[in-house]
Amino acid sequence: MESGDTCGRAIGRMKKVDKTWRTWTAREEDVLIAALKDVVTKGWKSENGFKSGYLTLLESTMHAAIPGTDLRGNPHIKSKHSQTFENALKDVLKLHDDVPDEIQFADAFAFNVSHGDDDSISETHTPSSKANVATTSKKRKRKQVNEVDEAIVVAINNLADITKATMNDLVKQLAVPDNLSNTQDVVLEALREMNDLSDEEQVIAAQLLFNNHNNLALFKRLNDKGKLTLVKRLLSGD
Repeated sequence: MESGDTCGRAIGRMKKVDKTWRTWTAREEDVLIAALKDVVTKGWKSENGFKSGYLTLLESTMHAAIPGTDLRGNPHIKSKHSQTFENALKDVLKLHDDVPDEIQFADAFAFNVSHGDDDSISETHTPSSKANVATTSKKRKRKQVNEVDEAIVVAINNLADITKATMNDLVKQLAVPDNLSNTQDVVLEALREMNDLSDEEQVIAAQLLFNNHNNLALFKRLNDKGKLTLVKRLLSGD
């Protein structure tokens, strides 16, 4: 008999009562899930779980919905034995695209990672392909922008080459005595028709045009009003 009593006492000493464990009612589960959704909607979700103080908010919500309940944020809601909380958390987090599906809830609830004093839940994330996709997308956009920039530079260089070649050809043409003489006659005739100019201004304008092939080429392509505007600008020194 003494041996049996000794064995019983030994077994009794081996048994440990987990004070954090309790049975949840259906009503408590519904309120908890609703409360979790509410705290997430109100911005209490953070990158590594929840912001500090969320357990207090959950506890207050539970007490307001179920007066007299003995549920506490810690240890009941946060309890590693609370399968209800684990399932509810999974359901809530599935509502948000920014939370990877690979969150290791088992590790968090088994306390394999630190919870700290701020009531935040640490989550272990498996590598996500979203970061790689974003990086690839940025590289692709950057490459496209660089290609566009290069195309613009090439176009500008080509335009500069074309303009330079055109001006060179024009200078060569004007250098021919007959062409130069004809050009001078055309310019002088156009200047004489500008009644707003004095004889002296007409001569000065002619000299300015003949001494600058670019202005001369532009003068030939403008209409009467444009020619007068160009001449006035040259005379004013613009």
